[in-house]
Amino acid sequence: MKEIRRIPDFRRDISGRKKRNIPVSAIFKIWFSDVLTIIGLFFFAFGAVFVLIFFPFQSIFSENATEKDPAVEGKISLVRGTNASVNEEQVYKYIYTYSAPDGGDYEGVGYATGEVFDEGDDVVVYYRQSNPQISMVEGLRKSEFGGGVGMIVLIFPAIGLLMLFFGTRKTIRSIGVLRVGELAKGKLVNKEATNTSINEQTVYKMTFEFTAKDGKVYRALAKTHKTYNLEDDEEEQLFYDPYNPENAVLLDILPPAVKKYLLKQTL
Repeated sequence: MKEIRRIPDFRRDISGRKKRNIPVSAIFKIWFSDVLTIIGLFFFAFGAVFVLIFFPFQSIFSENATEKDPAVEGKISLVRGTNASVNEEQVYKYIYTYSAPDGGDYEGVGYATGEVFDEGDDVVVYYRQSNPQISMVEGLRKSEFGGGVGMIVLIFPAIGLLMLFFGTRKTIRSIGVLRVGELAKGKLVNKEATNTSINEQTVYKMTFEFTAKDGKVYRALAKTHKTYNLEDDEEEQLFYDPYNPENAVLLDILPPAVKKYLLKQTL
């Protein structure tokens, strides 16, 4: 029977360095296990909900009349309080009616923080000459919340996207180390609490020292809220870039399946 020789799961890049093959599924697991990515996803998802509620999409993205359009006199026909408020002041909904020169009678809706009009008040209505149904009242906005509130709520998903950017960049760097890294063992020399927490667990910055093949001592950093994973052994396994040993990844911060796969590839 012919012996089948297993081909090592490595390949060389243009620089001549061996590279481990890391499946896409493993890359996603590493990405989703990163602290910065987890927090970034939370901020983005949390902020997106508020954007959907508070961002004035209708005012910004819908076709609207402006004060440069023709104006006619209109009348407030209904005033109703909404469940929304700005700075603890209730937002009111105003329905107004007006007649355009085309002979049609139209109705529009506007919002304002506080009672700026009473039912029966006369108002100035601006309307689109090409489509008189599109209108606005001077002093009213087209959505419950104005642009200022909308800009504020955009901060949260923006912070999330920024964190996701840096988390993704960190993951790409870590993947690079895992592809070409040498295996070593590091010893915990410092543990420092950060101002960040996940699921009410403080995230710690942990520093490990290890000796590379060149005989020099280097430091590897890891941030995690699961510190027990990096404190269960006297020394922790890590991969470091032999060309730049300061780039290192602790294996116990990776998902168990990814760690097992990488060790199997290395042995």
